[in-house]
Amino acid sequence: IEPYGVMEFEDFVMVENIIVNNEDLLKKGSLGVGVLLNKGVITNISQVYDNDDSLNLYFSNKLAILINGKQDILNQNIVLKIFELMLNDLSEFRIKFDEYLTSNSYILITQNIEVPIGCGFGTSAASAIGTAICINEFFDLNLSIDQCGKYAHLAEVLFGSGLGDVIAELSNGIVKRIQPGAPGIGDVENIVSEEELFVLTKTFDSINTSSIIEDPFHKQSITNIGVNLGLEFDNDPSPENFMKLSFEFANKTNLITKDILDIFNMLKDKSLGVSMAMLGNTAFALLTVNQKENICNNKFMNDFNLYKIETRGIRIW
Repeated sequence: IEPYGVMEFEDFVMVENIIVNNEDLLKKGSLGVGVLLNKGVITNISQVYDNDDSLNLYFSNKLAILINGKQDILNQNIVLKIFELMLNDLSEFRIKFDEYLTSNSYILITQNIEVPIGCGFGTSAASAIGTAICINEFFDLNLSIDQCGKYAHLAEVLFGSGLGDVIAELSNGIVKRIQPGAPGIGDVENIVSEEELFVLTKTFDSINTSSIIEDPFHKQSITNIGVNLGLEFDNDPSPENFMKLSFEFANKTNLITKDILDIFNMLKDKSLGVSMAMLGNTAFALLTVNQKENICNNKFMNDFNLYKIETRGIRIW
């Protein structure tokens, strides 16, 4: 059986984030603006016949997960949640899952995560999207991308790892979320740039996303500040204003750290702007081609990662 895979290139960075609660989890989400990177999560699925006693097996000993080539009990949970949701909801998937896995075979999900985990790059959403699409392709379930995205969104909301990353990551470029919710329910629009842009990042450590988005004080603060900044962005939806308001959002919500402020002071005059990835202790700067060339000549570049803005979206092969 030929393995299928999905490549997800993404980063999600909020400039304003208005949290919208709803009892229907498919309608729960957030409004905001973010940028997608040309690096992210590559997910593959295959049927494996070799017996490997070192692997942890799940779902009646029929599913194994490797992240960056090893067992990762913490970061595999979003993959397990997708499997659980789809197995419980799709009788066709459960039947085919049982039929495929006769004798000594099992399903192996592998994920190569090319950006820091838990640091504001939206890796849990990318992992969830990749897993849902791989399941759909491998088991021939005939789901649309939006239907796969709904399972990924549900997993994110239930897991507390994100509110709007999934629908954003199924788009491309600079993305504005204009209606909260899962793909097919929420809505986004793209902010067009007339020139090629790059993103420079430096990560210090991770932040527990659920500790922020599920905390009543932070939720109210994020929403109040996000509403006002959202109106300012609507008046000028440019990359420069995106960066300006993104910094204001991080600063006014008291989420910004000293490390990010140090990078802001270092790069603010060498870029279109500097801010903090949401939610993680990661600084990012938006650069034009000329700014990139000037910065690349500096020795401090060794401490940073450079990405292009992704304009094509996910790949399935």
